[in-house]
Order: sequence, then C-alpha cells, then structure tokens
Amino acid sequence: MDLVPVPKWSRDRLARALIEAEQRLFEVGLTGIAEAGLTGDEIALLDSMHQHGALQLRIYAMISLQDTLAMRGALARGPLVQPRLQVRSVKCYSDGALASRGACLFEPYSDRAHHHGALLYDSITLHRWAREIYDAGFQLNTHAIGDSANAVMLQIYDQIIPDTADVRWRIEHAQIVR
Repeated sequence: MDLVPVPKWSRDRLARALIEAEQRLFEVGLTGIAEAGLTGDEIALLDSMHQHGALQLRIYAMISLQDTLAMRGALARGPLVQPRLQVRSVKCYSDGALASRGACLFEPYSDRAHHHGALLYDSITLHRWAREIYDAGFQLNTHAIGDSANAVMLQIYDQIIPDTADVRWRIEHAQIVR
C-alpha cells in the first residue's frame, strides 16, 4: 500500500467532505454516528466545526490509542461531552486480523506451524494505558480477535475495573474465544 501515494487533504477539503457526508446521512435518516479511532487533528476539526455550527450530526468519537500524544492530551483534559460531539473513549488494537494471521492465539495457526500471531503491544504497556484511561474517566474499546488477545484484555479489565464500577468497556471484533 505504501507504493501508492495518498494525498493529504487540506483542513478545508476535509470540512467540505464532512458537510457533504452529513447531508447524505440526514437524507437517509441518520442523525448520529460513532467513529472509532480518530486522530487528535480529526477530533479538533470536528470540535471546531461543531462550535461554529457547521455540523449538526451527533458524533461519538473514540480517540485512537495509536495517536499517543493526542490520547494523552485528551486524558489530561478529561472527557469532552457536548450536545453533538462526545469524546470520552479510546480505541485500542491489541492484535491483528485473523486472515493475515496477526490475531494472537493460544494455539498455533492450523496452516502455519509454530505461529501464534502477536499482541501489538506488550501486556505491561496495555495495562499501563488501561489504568491511565480508567483514571481519566474514559471508556476503553479494544479490538481483540484472537483467544489469547481476548484473555489478556479481559485480565487487564478485571484488574483495572472495580466490581462496583459502572463502566462500559468492551472488546470489539472478538472472533476466537475460549
């Protein structure tokens, strides 16, 4: 994919595309969306457009853990909760996809001996980020496809979230579970 250069859109072009997309969504009756894994720049654009009345769409935005600097800034500021824009969750990828054999499994892939896939981050780093996310009052939404990745994330969730807490952390895209 890196062989095909993808031009970077200007902020104005992105804003025009968002307004056009909003109109198309309204035409089919959609008034709100959830968007998983936005960068800090994308969230700043949405926030600016909402503050100036340029967007009427309701957006539940998850900041990408991969944009670590923006995520840490968001955690320091706390959740952004406005009538039409909410940023109070983080999207994390713990492992890769099953088809590419990147999902983290306990047993090796049946068609590739000794290959188990892999976690994208070590469990200590995932635990530390989960703690920071919880302490900042954010939701954690984790992509975990393989049974080993799911086990690691569930163990982290169990260690971080008190039994009495009413948080809505979730694992998304789970495919292989024990």
